Amino acid sequence: MITKDTTLREVISKNHMAQSILMSFRVGCGVITTNNDKTIEEISSEYGIDREELIRQLNFNRYY
Repeated sequence: MITKDTTLREVISKNHMAQSILMSFRVGCGVITTNNDKTIEEISSEYGIDREELIRQLNFNRYY
């Protein structure tokens, strides 16, 4: 399960759709590759993203 403490690296390894989902929240490829040790909470705070919605989508889509 993806939580606020999950790093981008872990998210990408757990969810094959993660990069597309992150990009839909306006987190670009450069951010994903250079900040992969940051947590969902850190990225959400830095980019003004609704953390709970991002986590919901990442967890929902990891099975499809």
